[in-house]
Amino acid sequence: MERFILREKDIRLVTPTFQRRYAMLKITNRALQDVCTIHGQFISGNISIDATSDNRRSGNISMIVARSDIRKISEISTTNFVRVYWGVQDNTTMELSWYRQGTFIVAKNSFSFDPQTRTLSLTLTDRMSDLSGERKGVLHAYSTVVKNSQRVDDLMKSVLELGGVNEYDIIPICPLKTTSDVEAEQSPDDLLVPFDFKFGEGVTIHDILEKCVTLYPYYEMFFDVDGKFICQKKVLDGDNALAVLDESILRPMTLSEDTTFTVFDIKNYVEIWGKEGKYYGEAKDNRIDSPFAVSSIGEFRVVETYEQVYDRYRDIAKAEELLKQQAKYENQIAVLEAKEKLSKEEQQLLLNNKSNLEINLNAQKVNVAVHGNDMATAWAKQKLEEHCRLNESITIHCVGLPCINDAGFKINRRNKIDATPYTYVVQSVNHDLGSNTTDITATRFYGGQAAVIKYQMSPTTVTQSVVTGMTISVTAEEVENADSYILYVDGAKVAESPTPTIEFTAPPYMEGEHEITISASGDGYITSQRTPPIKVDFETEDINTLITDSGDNISTDDGENLLID
Repeated sequence: MERFILREKDIRLVTPTFQRRYAMLKITNRALQDVCTIHGQFISGNISIDATSDNRRSGNISMIVARSDIRKISEISTTNFVRVYWGVQDNTTMELSWYRQGTFIVAKNSFSFDPQTRTLSLTLTDRMSDLSGERKGVLHAYSTVVKNSQRVDDLMKSVLELGGVNEYDIIPICPLKTTSDVEAEQSPDDLLVPFDFKFGEGVTIHDILEKCVTLYPYYEMFFDVDGKFICQKKVLDGDNALAVLDESILRPMTLSEDTTFTVFDIKNYVEIWGKEGKYYGEAKDNRIDSPFAVSSIGEFRVVETYEQVYDRYRDIAKAEELLKQQAKYENQIAVLEAKEKLSKEEQQLLLNNKSNLEINLNAQKVNVAVHGNDMATAWAKQKLEEHCRLNESITIHCVGLPCINDAGFKINRRNKIDATPYTYVVQSVNHDLGSNTTDITATRFYGGQAAVIKYQMSPTTVTQSVVTGMTISVTAEEVENADSYILYVDGAKVAESPTPTIEFTAPPYMEGEHEITISASGDGYITSQRTPPIKVDFETEDINTLITDSGDNISTDDGENLLID
């Protein structure tokens, strides 16, 4: 899933002097095809996005409906979805920009109408309610899913389609090969359903999906802003995900900020036991920069049991067969090697058996690559984040930021207490549609400062180019936030200017035809794409020059030869 993109225009529009805000509802059918559109203005309400919940989006909105759209309200029903848009108008250009806030199911709606008011009120929940049994999603019966019978992600897709969900983006779910490498290499067996799933009557589609997503740590599922089902890895403390928002962008939009330390629930030493108490793993907070480190405050231990921790969820029958084959080959090899002299046939048999033994040993290693203890340790690390990392949070109260329509991403923020920059992950976003404000709640990461996503500078165009001899003057269209403009000749950078007009004098050896392009550059942005190439001709001045013995240059305007005694 791609994170939202924050553009310079988005930031400019939320500056208080530019704010005019509008409401738009797009009613769609169950195939997410547009049925009608209702326009108006928000009166009050909120849109909430919570990365810690499978039901990621919810809302309550009240809006004045445009008189011309009143009849369309009848299309709001249990059989349709509602896409909510927050519109912002730029007073300087009168351009209206729309930001989608989510694709919702209407849990409750009311409409009051009189000559003065045309107020529509909606209570909204996201599509997960159609899978969890809250509205729909209960299956009459569901047969056992046999282990290793199919891929986990294929099972999720087939179950989603039972619930009428055909829009999904599901990454392959697999266990970690090592506890230190989140992006570990996969093997085909890692992607399969690892053991029997047994469900009784009244099972919901969400129950089965949840069983799949919680097989291994670090996965999450939700419906995104477009109403598509997403299953992906969470943003983690030590991963390489870039920060979406930087201090320089967020600080001017901040109205106030609160820092919270929840000390009662701190657990900095987590022990996890697996199924039947066979497997064990632990994780401690040993970071020197953590206020909850064991070395700073002592041990706050918690012990939990996880039934889903097991020994690689391996096929026991297959493993036992491999062990039998291994013993058989080892015995044959021992018998042959004990002979003082081997025939050619026996030598070949010895080589074959050694080769077969190596193949089966490798296969067995793959089959037991993730031990139950490793799995328990991986879960312990995730639980450490829940018990320890999530206890230090900030809530940033901002001007309304409709461009932020997701959660679960990194930001960089300078702590108000000690003025130190830290990386946080956004856990929730709440838009107050009445006060036009946004609250961002984020928890601190300890994996170092994350680099910020840099968006590409808008492209420019060449408006004029003049060549005089070996000198060229090029003027480009001005680009917002550009600090400099770069001139390239035949792909090589030759000149740079803080203004859109760039001059360059080529050396004599560059006489002839060349191609020029220009790009724009700005602090915090990736340099823009270059303009389409333009052909130009550099020409030296057409004069005859005489070199005297003393090195003096003598020339005539008409090229006449001069004789010097």
